[in-house]
Amino acid sequence: MNVASWMNRHVRSASPDDSLLKAWRTMVVYRIRHLPVMEGDTLRGILSDRDIKRHALPVESEESVLLRQEHLDAIPVHRVMVRDVVTATPTMPMERAAGLMAARRIDSLPVMEDGRLVGLVTSTDIMNFFASHLGTTDSQRLVDVAVHDEYDGLQRVMDTLRGIRRDVPNLLVKRDSARGSSVLTVTLSEGDAQRLTRELGEELVQVEGP
Repeated sequence: MNVASWMNRHVRSASPDDSLLKAWRTMVVYRIRHLPVMEGDTLRGILSDRDIKRHALPVESEESVLLRQEHLDAIPVHRVMVRDVVTATPTMPMERAAGLMAARRIDSLPVMEDGRLVGLVTSTDIMNFFASHLGTTDSQRLVDVAVHDEYDGLQRVMDTLRGIRRDVPNLLVKRDSARGSSVLTVTLSEGDAQRLTRELGEELVQVEGP
C-alpha cells in the first residue's frame, strides 16, 4: 500500500516569517507536531514541536510564561526550521517511507507531487499502517528483527515476509538508537521465523525471541 492511502491531505503549514509562538499555537489548536514551512507554493522547510521546545524558555511561574511567549514571538520560523527536507511521493510504498524515516531519524515526510505539497505522512501514520495488518493465532510468537539502517532494508524485510505469508503478519516498527537500527516486532510461527532468518541472512537482520 502506498503513502497516498495513509497521508493527511489537510496539511497545516507555517510561513518562514511566522513567529515560533504562532507556529506553536497552530500545533496546539490542531493537535499536530509538524508544520511544513511554505513560501507560496514552495516548500522551504519543516518545523516540529521539538524544534520549538529547544528554543523555549523554562516555565517556573506565571511571569515566566509571559516571558516565554515573548521570547517565542521574537523568533521567526526560518531561524529554526529544518531546511534539508526529506520528502515522499504519493506512490511511495509505506514500507519505504518507514525505512526512510528510520534511516534519517525523522518523524514526518511532506508528500510532494509535481512540485506541490499534497500531504504529510508521520510516524503515527506508519504505526497505524503496520497495526492494520494485525492477525495472530495461538501457534504464533513474537520475534524481534533488527534491520540495519540501509535505505532498502525495511523494504526487503517486508518483501520477504510477503513471500513467506500472503498476509503480512502482526508487525510494529520502532527506532532503536542504541543499536543504530530499526526494530520490527513481528508475530510469526517458529517455522516462519526460521525461514525469515534463512532468506534474509544474519548480515542484514538478527531474529530474537524465545
